[in-house]
Amino acid sequence: MDNKPVTQQKKHWPRIVFARPLRRYQFGSHHALLLDEIQADGLVQYLYVLEVYDPTRRRCFAVASEKNSFPKPGAPPSYFLGVFHGDVHENLGLSEEWGDLETFTERALKIVCEKLDVEKAVRLE
Repeated sequence: MDNKPVTQQKKHWPRIVFARPLRRYQFGSHHALLLDEIQADGLVQYLYVLEVYDPTRRRCFAVASEKNSFPKPGAPPSYFLGVFHGDVHENLGLSEEWGDLETFTERALKIVCEKLDVEKAVRLE
């Protein structure tokens, strides 16, 4: 798989030092990379991130499974579903579900389709 495009740092966006690209998707003229094995610079750590790039290869949108740094004692791991666009970070809630790759991916693709007004994402090989 190709190396991930260079990203511009935006306020509140995931600061990814290293990540493994898992899958690529096309949303009309936009494309996206689904990442895992993420090493992030900062307090927030990520299990998965779907980064979306505009036609000029600039990062314009992202959906992330953010690790809950303060779980209740004895509770299973949980993750926040974070959405990044412009200088905005939205928290769409805490759940164990965002720790499952397929569940996260399905929801992230749906969010991006809605944001870009695209009927569905096309997975690229």
